[in-house]
Amino acid sequence: MPAVQKELGLSATVSKKIQDKITSSTRAMMGSMQPTQSSKDPKERGVAIQKQVASMQKVQAECVAMLTPTQKARLKQITLQQMGPQAMYNPEVKKELGLNESQTKKIGQIMQASFQQMFGSPGVKPGERPSREDAIKRMQEFAKKQEASRVKTNAETMKVLSPTQRSKWKAMQGKPFKIDMFG
Repeated sequence: MPAVQKELGLSATVSKKIQDKITSSTRAMMGSMQPTQSSKDPKERGVAIQKQVASMQKVQAECVAMLTPTQKARLKQITLQQMGPQAMYNPEVKKELGLNESQTKKIGQIMQASFQQMFGSPGVKPGERPSREDAIKRMQEFAKKQEASRVKTNAETMKVLSPTQRSKWKAMQGKPFKIDMFG
């Protein structure tokens, strides 16, 4: 995303290398997905999906390796901001915050309720083909709904954390960075 590249201060050279790596790996992955999608064997599809995930993780690690330590740290902060409380499932984040099992369970319940609220009632009926304008309108409405849910979920999650954990979580996220997905 150009806004993230700008925030990280990526040079044009590094930005192009990352874009090229992502583009080539995406093409390769799309080509390898064709046989997977036609397979009727769930085990075979599962193995193929695991290989694709491993491949994506490898590409991600290679892209991150092109960054300076400062850029890596800022990217981690932005990633935590975007993930929100969901990041607290990451073992490293959980350990750094010192979350106990009770807190983890409560955060899971908050996340589950949020997910159900967001996706519980789809806006499109099966077989319905909305117009382009209607689809854009629905996406914008969903983005507003998603933002309201994110704010509510973050607030509820912060109540689960101790003051020290809240302070640490805020520090882990760094200065706020807003990404406009529709900009």
